[in-house]
Amino acid sequence: MFDKAQTLPFRYSIACFTTLIVLSITSQTFSQSANGSDNESSDSGSFINLDGLIGGEPFYFIDELSLGLGQGLSAQEFAIDENEYRLGMGDIFSIEFTGSLNGSMRGIRVNPQGDVTLPNVGTVKVKDITIAEARDKIHLKVQEKYKDTEVSVSLDQARPVTIHVTGDVPFPGKREVNALTRVDQAIYPAFFAPEPEVEGEEEIPQIGSLINSYSSEFLNQKEYTLRNITISTQNGEVRNADLIAYFKAGDTDSNPLVSDGDVITIHRMRRYTPTITISGAVKTAENLEYRAEDTLGDLITISNGYAHDASKQEIYIFRLEDGNINRIIIDAENTDLYSVSLKPNDRVVVPFDRELRNNKAAWVYGEANNPGNYPIIDGQTTALDLLQMADGVSVQALSHAAYLVRGNPSSSDVSGTMEFDPELLKRTSDQLAQGFEYLDLEVALNRNQIFLDLSNEEQLSNIQIFDGDNLFIPKDDQSVYLMGQIKSPGYYPYNATQSVNDYISRAGNFALAAEESRIFVIKSGSRSWYRPEETSLESGDIIFVDRVPYDELQAHRAYDMQVRGQRNSNIQLIMTGLATMTSIITTYVAITR
Repeated sequence: MFDKAQTLPFRYSIACFTTLIVLSITSQTFSQSANGSDNESSDSGSFINLDGLIGGEPFYFIDELSLGLGQGLSAQEFAIDENEYRLGMGDIFSIEFTGSLNGSMRGIRVNPQGDVTLPNVGTVKVKDITIAEARDKIHLKVQEKYKDTEVSVSLDQARPVTIHVTGDVPFPGKREVNALTRVDQAIYPAFFAPEPEVEGEEEIPQIGSLINSYSSEFLNQKEYTLRNITISTQNGEVRNADLIAYFKAGDTDSNPLVSDGDVITIHRMRRYTPTITISGAVKTAENLEYRAEDTLGDLITISNGYAHDASKQEIYIFRLEDGNINRIIIDAENTDLYSVSLKPNDRVVVPFDRELRNNKAAWVYGEANNPGNYPIIDGQTTALDLLQMADGVSVQALSHAAYLVRGNPSSSDVSGTMEFDPELLKRTSDQLAQGFEYLDLEVALNRNQIFLDLSNEEQLSNIQIFDGDNLFIPKDDQSVYLMGQIKSPGYYPYNATQSVNDYISRAGNFALAAEESRIFVIKSGSRSWYRPEETSLESGDIIFVDRVPYDELQAHRAYDMQVRGQRNSNIQLIMTGLATMTSIITTYVAITR
């Protein structure tokens, strides 16, 4: 038995060997067909004779050895710009011939000297030149022997390159990647340890590279200097990468391709590493590591541009200089923002256009003539204005029992003064425990709620409406509700001429445990309690008849028991006194005899 480590390389070798055999057979078949003879064969496609194919059938040549060597490499992940990508040792490409000579060559590999050798054509040096430049050189070489023949060149497989990741990363060291790999993918293994292999699972070789995804959490931690990544090339050139600009704004120039021998250096963010911020009317407020190349335009791009409610006339830069904070006003309409350089720790603020921001609204529910959602001016529209927009109340509205529930009393994300936190209210109080309990109950019952009498225009004109407020207008059922120690509690039709006692009579009078001195009217709007003589009864009110208080009943029973005990004690005391006097008299009589 062989373990996994022993069997996998063996399987790969068999797979590669099988691939080479298939490619060799395919190459020979095409070569024989191109030469017009089944009796002729060649050990390698490189012995193809192009001279006999001029003006004939299209040929197909493949260098199976080169393709075999490139089998283990990752496929490129995006289209290649023939004017940008520079060829080097290990690149594999194809050549198409059209004109007097028709056909194609595949598997053309750049050798260690930087040359490609074309059968019957010759050797062409392509190292460190672009694909477009290589095409022109190959075309000139082909024209020397095969006139009226055009060529096109395409990259089949990019070469492997070796890079070195250094600095404060958890896993520094050498990496081998595809030449078409960008910095973000090249340095990913320096941050994250590879996932451990699951025992018993067989590793399967894959064509194409694995895309490693950076999480937003990792980017927002600002643990590493991802905006100032230094790339030192073999020829002494120093480049920079800004992965934040790449991930947040899609700037591919900030995430360049790596080259063979690159040394990529990444450091950790320090406490006093210079930063730069942009806030206000932008789509995403950002607090970023500062780069010496930063411009105002770059910062707006990284923040995903202006918000819909931005005032695009001016932009403010707040800068600390010589112990003073200066505000620099930029004419945003007439200035190239990419020409405005920024300094370490600059704070950029894009102002809002207040008119464009006004998307505030409030809801009207219930018995309005037109309930719905209405636009408001935050903190300026009044409850009277809102009611008028809803065309007033319907004929069925219980106007004196309406109430307003605050939604978002502040126009920003900061809590408004109408939002109560009972714990903060307790902080400086000297209340007893019972007082705190009562405070908690009051806050829970009346949080952000205002009771309104919609017939009182003076009150309505003094109530300001804020974004998210909700006005509730209940329906008038023309009834009064009786509850408590009533023989027949429930709803009874409202009659303005009847008193509280009249309603109690209609409900069958008091129940057995009623305390007739404890009758209350609970108002429909505020739910406040009144004695019957303190208020007038209205539709929607509640009449509540209390029972004999439990505490008083207990106290009464305790008093009765105490009186009885005291009575028994007094009788016993009298009896004891009488017995004592009887004893004294008896003794005296006995002595005087």
